Amino acid sequence: SGLLMTLFTLVAFYSFMVYEETYKRLFLLVSVVFFVLGLLSHESGVTLPLMVIWYLIYKSKSNLLGLFKKRYKLLILFAIILGLYAYVRNTAGAHGLSGDYNYNISHLPFNIFGNLAGYLSTSILGLWVIPYYNFFRQYLREQIGLALSILVFISAGLVFIRKKLQVLGNKKPILLLGLSVVSLLPYLGLGNLSERYALLASSFLAILMVHVLESGVLRLTVNKKKAYVVLGVIILIIGFWYQKDLGKSIQNWKNAGDTSRKIIYAVKENYRFYPKGSNLFFGGQLGLRSMAN
Repeated sequence: SGLLMTLFTLVAFYSFMVYEETYKRLFLLVSVVFFVLGLLSHESGVTLPLMVIWYLIYKSKSNLLGLFKKRYKLLILFAIILGLYAYVRNTAGAHGLSGDYNYNISHLPFNIFGNLAGYLSTSILGLWVIPYYNFFRQYLREQIGLALSILVFISAGLVFIRKKLQVLGNKKPILLLGLSVVSLLPYLGLGNLSERYALLASSFLAILMVHVLESGVLRLTVNKKKAYVVLGVIILIIGFWYQKDLGKSIQNWKNAGDTSRKIIYAVKENYRFYPKGSNLFFGGQLGLRSMAN
């Protein structure tokens, strides 16, 4: 379950942050246990070590090489767990990458930025942006020059925002946005989007949105009580918006399930006789039964 993976990974990451502040090994053990539980829930849990590395870089202001020299034992611990997980998946014959959910080297740079834009826009604005996102992505595939120009412009904007935040002394948005992007890294190069891959990233974006709203309201309002009331009203409005959007998504999935069920029942009714030795099975209200003759 992607939701269980998100819960376990957030607990593991929070426990690791507490360990970094207190250096009590109990919290490191809790982090490792929930990391394993996250991996057992969904493969998206593999991004926790990347999140840990980003957090350590953010906290220590070291480069990756310097970080490895200082904390190599910790990084090796997470690497061993990932290695064991990869071995178990391979032994079990787990399904790998294929089709659109695979890497294409020639399309890799554009897939990375395209998928990143898709995941961030749907997580922040909602699923209603998907048709517009698909249109622009298809259009930019044919306009390579324009796509490159947009990438350069966005990159320059991100650098400017990063420097501005550093001047203001507010680095939490950098940490949270970085965690959101890092949790998506294994999936940015794929040929398509998937909602389940954005669950963990959207959690950090939600925290980022609350932080930005709180900081903005407190800056604009002298009275802190009024500020928190305004903040609460804004959060309720945003929550209502997302709940409405989520309801539409659930209905779409329900309609898709109903269509699939009708197709299966149609096959059962129209094709009652199959060759001997057929391995086709159908299940329903009457129970599981073979269609072999």
